[in-house]
Amino acid sequence: MDNATRFINAYNRIDNCLRSVYNFGPSMSFADIIRRCADKSYIVRANEQLLFDFSRLRNAIVHKSTEEMIIAQPHDDVTRQIEQLAKLISTPPSAVSLFGSRKVTLMHADTKLKDAIKMIIDTHYSNIPVYRGNQLKGILNNKIIVERIGGQIARGRSVDEYLESETAEGALNENYFGTYYKLCPASVTIDEVVEMFSQNRKLLAVLITRDGRRNQKPVCIITTYDLAKIYNTLDDYV
Repeated sequence: MDNATRFINAYNRIDNCLRSVYNFGPSMSFADIIRRCADKSYIVRANEQLLFDFSRLRNAIVHKSTEEMIIAQPHDDVTRQIEQLAKLISTPPSAVSLFGSRKVTLMHADTKLKDAIKMIIDTHYSNIPVYRGNQLKGILNNKIIVERIGGQIARGRSVDEYLESETAEGALNENYFGTYYKLCPASVTIDEVVEMFSQNRKLLAVLITRDGRRNQKPVCIITTYDLAKIYNTLDDYV
């Protein structure tokens, strides 16, 4: 198969995938699709200009070639590049494939707050899911703890007594979950995870369970510290 054919096949794969995923009709131009998808997909946004360049090359091959002569045969590197991008757009890696082997540290709902602080210090994890059995009650972090301790100081109450009596579950703030945390199913892709962090600058972590429900134990947790690994994976994906 020559490079022109391989190039057109990869281009069509990108075009068909984006139209299907984002429900764009057949009348919408490829350029318009790319502009709209750039607001929805990190992969498309990061490769927006490259996709426009591919579109111009595709038009030259398709509209200016004849049965006797293909006007342009893409370079081997260009052909490999669009095939790689077509694979990345149509079958992006799942977040679980990248982080699923990493054990998630959990905290029991009845853990005393003083012990919860020690766990955060010992593990160096700033966001620890709190469970009662298989039920996710929330995610405890440093900010919540500081707020709770500050509230005790403001009321003139004993911080030591509070840390001894309060539990991890009792310290949770449910309003934090929708703002700072996202719960997702195991099917979520790393492209979708990057978009979640891009769209919500306050997001601290994405917690993944099998079906994205709170009555399931976590498969993995992804924080802002993991974004560098995701970017590197997307850049090197073949």
